[in-house]
Amino acid sequence: MTRAAPVLLLLLASASCTISKDDFPESYAHASCKKSFRCDRERFNDTWDSTQECRERTEENIDVAISIGDLFADYDEEGGWSCVRQINTLSCEDWKDGEADCDVLN
Repeated sequence: MTRAAPVLLLLLASASCTISKDDFPESYAHASCKKSFRCDRERFNDTWDSTQECRERTEENIDVAISIGDLFADYDEEGGWSCVRQINTLSCEDWKDGEADCDVLN
């Protein structure tokens, strides 16, 4: 067990902290819908019929936004990772206040 700890730390340190442009819409939709469902269930239920619908429509919207943004800027893989990580770690209060900083275009 003591030998495994340094190996695990090395693997974690070398892990890429990025989300590709192709993976970002799905990752964002998953994190966003999960956080919305957990933190603001009433609003979630008023907006979506299911978590599946939330994920599919959110993913489509993010895909379109990135495609439009590509006309003016480049997608930032580190920004995508930071955005999804931040959504996952925000408190419900901060989520409801719109505190997520998701600037994924340079």
